Amino acid sequence: MQQVYKDKFPAWVDFIEDEYDLVLSNDIDSLLSCLLLNQMFGWKIRYFYDFHTLYKAVDDEKDNEQLYIDIDVLNGKGWSNHVTMLNKNSMYNKEIANLNTIFRISRENYTSKYCGSTFLTLLSYYNYPIFLFNDEAEMILLAIDTAFKGYYSADFRRFNYFYLHNVLDFKHLYELQQKHTIDDFYSIINKYKLYAKIHISNNKISSNLPLTQLSELFYLSKELETLINTRFKAIQQFEYVVYDINKANIDLSDVFSFALTHKNTAKYSIQK
Repeated sequence: MQQVYKDKFPAWVDFIEDEYDLVLSNDIDSLLSCLLLNQMFGWKIRYFYDFHTLYKAVDDEKDNEQLYIDIDVLNGKGWSNHVTMLNKNSMYNKEIANLNTIFRISRENYTSKYCGSTFLTLLSYYNYPIFLFNDEAEMILLAIDTAFKGYYSADFRRFNYFYLHNVLDFKHLYELQQKHTIDDFYSIINKYKLYAKIHISNNKISSNLPLTQLSELFYLSKELETLINTRFKAIQQFEYVVYDINKANIDLSDVFSFALTHKNTAKYSIQK
């Protein structure tokens, strides 16, 4: 990542000697991001959050500060990529490492947003050697959260270029799109079931995602093996809301996590 943009991230992201308990969410972006952080820094995945329920690992280890991965909580530290601001003057959580808040992306300039994944942000920020990945793995990097879509639109290609080339310093990923059609990327999504969700079944992580295959592509198999053998228990319940912002203002007083999934649609969880 270009240093001028790294300097805009919250300071805590460079204190890697600190201990955190990772909070995994229910999709592939969060999973790969958590496995990567576990591999790089030894932080353990001790929580799982599916936006309805927060689960905690059943173990006897001491509790560390929670780090929310691909989750935009209103309070606490984390890495994410969602748009969370309703307008340029909106309050936001300054402890979340998120390119869309760094660039002040809101409903007002929603089409200028960073469409890449949290995983891609992490790889760039920590200068991970992604040259180790094969072409198919690199296509997956662009397929998660459909980062590739902007390239195939005349209106959005400049933003696709800006974030991949100028911000993340992944020029070769931008050029990879030039070698493929949009259908090639949708084929990758289908092949690896990238839209599939993660859930808890019999107190353990479960998914229709080809977890082993994906973890092998990114050299994260050891970390995955530990995760799938971890047992979890529910510790907190939430009300999950999908809301049309055009209807009325949102009361954020009891909101735990919040994101705009489309310009006029908010998804958030309320603490019970």
